[in-house]
Amino acid sequence: MLRAFFVVYGPRVGIMEALGQFLRTGFPQAVRGAAWHLALAAATIAAGVVVGIVLVESNEIWFSALVPDGLAGGRGPASTAADLRDKEIFAPWPGFIASFVVTANALFRHNATIGIMIFGLGIAGGVPTLLLLGYQGLVIGAFLALHYERGLLLDFIGWISIHGVTEIGSLVVCGAGGLVVAEKILFPGRYARLANLARHGTAAAALAGGAVLMLFVAGIIEGGLRQLVGNTPVRLAVGILTGAFWMAYFLSNRESRRHGPAT
Repeated sequence: MLRAFFVVYGPRVGIMEALGQFLRTGFPQAVRGAAWHLALAAATIAAGVVVGIVLVESNEIWFSALVPDGLAGGRGPASTAADLRDKEIFAPWPGFIASFVVTANALFRHNATIGIMIFGLGIAGGVPTLLLLGYQGLVIGAFLALHYERGLLLDFIGWISIHGVTEIGSLVVCGAGGLVVAEKILFPGRYARLANLARHGTAAAALAGGAVLMLFVAGIIEGGLRQLVGNTPVRLAVGILTGAFWMAYFLSNRESRRHGPAT
């Protein structure tokens, strides 16, 4: 995805220089230019979280209906608090190779596939994009409710926040990119739909490409670092600092846009 973005839209410079320009200015500017798309994507995930919590709180059988077996990883209504605490939240670090190579790679590939689907399905008018975002929220809500019932809500939030801020944020960015595509197709204005999409394709592709990079970072954190931090307050602090970093990054380089060369 990122390589395709540089080939189609990137300047005719070396790949490393193009990547540096993209990270310094292209990605943050694309995010700032999609404010309402980001808000809608985030609100859709949040709505899914609420629905997931309500459903599983009403009857835990909903957990099995909402969460696929592969994603549940053996967790479900039959899980005890000890199971979730010792085998999941505070499970021992499995070692460098298992963490940074095997697990991180699998997580990145899985999450990148979902993110690209969320983005790519924007071409169908945005409805599939919103449905996929909502479903991600349902799954999160189901897990929150399950751990709340076992008295582990805060520990679970700490456990997922260390990587989840980046991972969920990247899905929101993918969703925003898909909604940009949908908007340009559904409301082309005075241009033909494909022509309008081509005019705004750079911003949408930048959102998707940057989100994939975020998912790579999230995979490294989740697969390699999460179990190394075995303290809930520290995990929460890392999650907060990660969120602050991404916020500062997305708000950076405003001056370069104002004072850059005219186009």
